[in-house]
Amino acid sequence: PYEFNQMVLKVTSEINQYSHELKLRLNNLSTVEHDFYDASFLKSKIDEAPSITTFSSNSNKELAINSFDYQNELIMPIKVKAGVTGQYIISASSVDELKQFYEYIELRDISTGKVYDLALNYREGIKIDIDKNDNSERFELRLSNNNRNETLVDNSGINIYKSAEFTTIEFDNIEENYLVSIYNSIGQKIIELNSSSENKMIINNGQIPSGVNIINVSSMSNNVSKKLTY
Repeated sequence: PYEFNQMVLKVTSEINQYSHELKLRLNNLSTVEHDFYDASFLKSKIDEAPSITTFSSNSNKELAINSFDYQNELIMPIKVKAGVTGQYIISASSVDELKQFYEYIELRDISTGKVYDLALNYREGIKIDIDKNDNSERFELRLSNNNRNETLVDNSGINIYKSAEFTTIEFDNIEENYLVSIYNSIGQKIIELNSSSENKMIINNGQIPSGVNIINVSSMSNNVSKKLTY
């Protein structure tokens, strides 16, 4: 038998009685890539039931159990799928299991920019509105021992997120020139674009291949990369 430390994220519908759990396991026999210790998500036969899933670093398979070894900082996409449009609660249990390894355990809502400290908010849960047609990885879970101002993506003035149809890159400083490069899972550059005078760039997801891709945004003062699954 092997040992692991487990935290659970749960999404609960305020509309019906359905809920779903995502198990996150710190297990040093595992890796951040898809392996034997992960478990794939099996979609419920009940259409109204919600789900909460994540992905390993090298796969676009949705996971119900994600196992990983210790990293000083780990940021993983979190996908919450609503069975019915309405309000849902995201809660966390056994946070202390990971608190002994990570100083910061935060859930970020990419669509609003809000960051929730799960060590403070997990008891009452986080209330959010979700559209049943939203198929994006709307959230990021950050497990880290780096102070937030040491995490490049949070202070770069660059925000990268995707919806079901588009990938959006927002720039705080429109006077700076940005180069956007997208690489596929084997490191091939598939897209290279220069920013205009607008404060955002929108890319149709149909231009990006299925699987794990890396979005890199660079300028004279910043260099930010983000891994997204399509």
